[in-house]
Amino acid sequence: MLIVRFAFAAVLMSITTVAVSDTLDHRELLEILSEPEAQPSVIAVASGFGASAGDVFAAISYTDKDQQTKLDGDDDGSITLGFGFGDPDKSVGIELTVGITSVSSPWWGDGKFGDEGNTNIKIHRRFNPTILNGTSSASFGISNFWGWGGTKEMPQNLYVAYSEQGYFGRFNEYGASITAGYGTSVANGENESSFFGGIAVARSQINTSISFIGDEIYYSGSFYPVTFPNVSITYSRAVPGGNISGGRNILSLGYSFVIGG
Repeated sequence: MLIVRFAFAAVLMSITTVAVSDTLDHRELLEILSEPEAQPSVIAVASGFGASAGDVFAAISYTDKDQQTKLDGDDDGSITLGFGFGDPDKSVGIELTVGITSVSSPWWGDGKFGDEGNTNIKIHRRFNPTILNGTSSASFGISNFWGWGGTKEMPQNLYVAYSEQGYFGRFNEYGASITAGYGTSVANGENESSFFGGIAVARSQINTSISFIGDEIYYSGSFYPVTFPNVSITYSRAVPGGNISGGRNILSLGYSFVIGG
């Protein structure tokens, strides 16, 4: 009889443990489902992904050191407006962007607003991923396809990039992204050819990224505020050759939407 009681107690304890575990799993799942979906993105490098039909995006960036002059105190910024066309799942997507690469003012930079700018084009196609369990895309692009002002003296940059994006975790609450590519004018002030790439991990409203272009490393973090859908705020610390003291700071504000979406 004593053995039966012990056996009954063991079964009851096992059932209780399973019930508590299921309750905790249910609560954790509800908490995760209430979070915004993770948006992993590798920052500061060209992506294999691109905009498709109906996509519109804009961004404004500020840096405390101009990448071309490399002078301390030579603050500068840029404004980008982009549009997407085509279907990268069925054929190809095409992304066109127009950038004002000199956003100076009387308070920073040389005071000449909009005296430099360029246009850029990217063609991209999505594929089944080989590493992550989400989606992948490859792209070919030309940066500085056409420009005005000082950008006319800069070389065109032809690049290829491959990116993957997927999700992991007990309930797929984390997002991850990887990118690798090569460009003809991406390093040393966009004057030299080099490899580039990076990795990103995200959850909910936060995205973190480590990327590189040549010997310059970018440590980045992005925040997606729930109260302002489709808005992103990104901070990057660009470090040349691992020299933390010689780096520059970059702050960006982005917005995107889908026409008719």
